[in-house]
Amino acid sequence: MEFSVGIDVGARTHHVAILDPDGHLNEAFEIPHPQTGFDHLFSRLDHHRKRLGAAPVVGMEGLGGYARPLDRQIQKAGFSLLNLNNLKVNRFRQLFGADAKNDHRDAVMIAQMVRLRTSLAGNGERILYAALPVDARHQRIKRLARRQQRLIEEKVRLLMRMKADLLAICPSLLDLTQKIDTLWFLRLLVAYPDLTRLKRARAQALLKIPGLGKSFLSRVQTWQTQAVLSDEADVVGPMLASDATRVLELLDQIKTYGGQLKGLCLESPMAQRLSSLPGFGPKCTARLVGEIGTIRRFDSESALAVYLGVACLDHQSGTTLKRGKPARHVNKLAQAAMLTATDRHRHFCPESQAYYQKKRAEGKTHNQAVRALARHLTRVIYRMLTQDRDYKMKILVAKP
Repeated sequence: MEFSVGIDVGARTHHVAILDPDGHLNEAFEIPHPQTGFDHLFSRLDHHRKRLGAAPVVGMEGLGGYARPLDRQIQKAGFSLLNLNNLKVNRFRQLFGADAKNDHRDAVMIAQMVRLRTSLAGNGERILYAALPVDARHQRIKRLARRQQRLIEEKVRLLMRMKADLLAICPSLLDLTQKIDTLWFLRLLVAYPDLTRLKRARAQALLKIPGLGKSFLSRVQTWQTQAVLSDEADVVGPMLASDATRVLELLDQIKTYGGQLKGLCLESPMAQRLSSLPGFGPKCTARLVGEIGTIRRFDSESALAVYLGVACLDHQSGTTLKRGKPARHVNKLAQAAMLTATDRHRHFCPESQAYYQKKRAEGKTHNQAVRALARHLTRVIYRMLTQDRDYKMKILVAKP
């Protein structure tokens, strides 16, 4: 026998609702996020477990984020933990007529969904699923990979801003390099926040900039003879130097996190399995390992495909059938990593490339063809991880 517990997670406080085995609201209260609130929650759960002679089953809207470290403490305490998503809670609210939304009602609804999980829509694994323990190495990989991704996004924003500023004050300066994040170019901007001084800089001073060799020196000297700066150069130059300094810092941090992720992936059996796939590099592999966590979360390869955002769902109403509808509740980081790795994979595997070309011949766009190929690769990955097998590419032998 079991009783249901619903927790509506907030930034500073969490709302808890406890239903008895018959579905009646037994207790509802609010706990603060610090450890004192967690201790109060566990004491109440122990009280009801002894009083009812039943085990608690806890449901939460999401894991990670504001739910940390409560979700892990619930698992360590030996309680069953289920994960729900906000889309299902919203539909449940509409179905059972709760017009007003507040945290108390959400906690009660989560508890009701936990209690009715075996009968809701006859498809429990899509409404909520068990939060299984994840390898500590995979948790570290997830944290590092997400941090690295945020730094990469910050770097991209800075580079786009720098490019816009350079185009505004001196477009010819941007023509010195094909990539604005080239190290010598960034160091050049840092060394000369006053761009008028850069026009007059001598060769000896320029060669002291790391990475700026004789070939790049000739480009800079040619630019010096032709450069025209706008009136705002004295204002924008220090801004460019500041942004370039930050980009250099970000590049070092991204590289450091990459080394840490590479070391952790060498210790992870799941990462080693995924690395056996041609084209699956360290960055994409680390993101997939961190976001998947454990393959036991997924009851089928189709559930994994939905999570990775490579499954197309059918939407039928009467005689109308719309195919190829993308799933709404997907992991965006895992989706990006999967599609990127798939696009690289096809260049190493002739069969995958042939399938990609077939889809393009059918009129599919590049992204559609890559997603279709990723759907097939998801089946391969699911079998690899559930059967503990590495990827082995077939060697095609030409017939005489």
